[in-house]
Formats: sequence, structure tokens, C-alpha cells
Amino acid sequence: LPAAYRVAYSKANSCFRIIWDSGASLCVSPCADDFVSIQPCTHESITGLGGKEEVVEGQGMLRWFVHCTDGTLRCLEMLGLYVPTSTVRLLSTSELLNIYEGETITMDHNTLTLSGKSSIPERKSVLAHHDQSSHLPTSIAYNQDSSTQDISLLFSML
Repeated sequence: LPAAYRVAYSKANSCFRIIWDSGASLCVSPCADDFVSIQPCTHESITGLGGKEEVVEGQGMLRWFVHCTDGTLRCLEMLGLYVPTSTVRLLSTSELLNIYEGETITMDHNTLTLSGKSSIPERKSVLAHHDQSSHLPTSIAYNQDSSTQDISLLFSML
């Protein structure tokens, strides 16, 4: 395979699912690579899925790239907790709307839509579709190690 394809493919393999969670006050990630900055945390633990207590090892600024409705990638940066034992990545919709003022979230029975902001080209609209098994709004995302150019290159080769 060409070198550019191998690099793009390896970075595309670092994609993951994020759950858009209206009940979470902060985002949660089990992966330190998702954080632009991370420091010790004032939270000792959080109640995870199923009521299980999970240890918080840090907090900081998360950076995730998600697909926009036009096929490009949008960078989302929000405060989040580093919880290595978490089995999911949670995007707090309240934290998202606090950071990205002027945007709204709407839902129908199958899709969550983040409006974007037409006056700011980098803030395009995003869809999150309900996962068939969990029935929660979910998106495919990439962390800061995934170059948008490399990912776009991969999908143009498929």
C-alpha cells in the first residue's frame, strides 16, 4: 500500500464512538490521547454506567473531531474528565452548548442535530444518529492525533 494510505488508515483506525449525553455535566474519556491538556483532578470519583463508582485520574481540555453534515470534520474542544476505567466516551451536551454559545441541539426520534453557527465557518452542523443497540445519540469521532487531512485522504481513496 502507498505510504500515505498506510498513515491515513492507521489514524482512521483510532476512530471511536462518542455518546451525546444530556445528563452529563462534563465530558468523559478513558483515553489520555483525547486530551490537549490534562492535570490532576479535584473530582475523586464519578458514578458511571450502572451506578458503578469510577476513579477520575485527571481533567482537562478534550479535543474530538466529528463529521459535519457536509462531510468535513469539525473540531470540538470541551472540558472533560479522564476516567481510564470508563467503557465509553461521553460528550456532555450542556458543556458543549456552554462552550459553543449560540448553537442549539434538536432531536427527532432517530437523530440529534447540533445546529452549527453560519457566521463562523468552522462551526458547521453535526448529526448524531441513535445507536441501534443503546438507542443513544452517537457519533464517530477522532482524537487530536488524527489529522483531518489524513482522514480525508483515506476516505477519498476508498
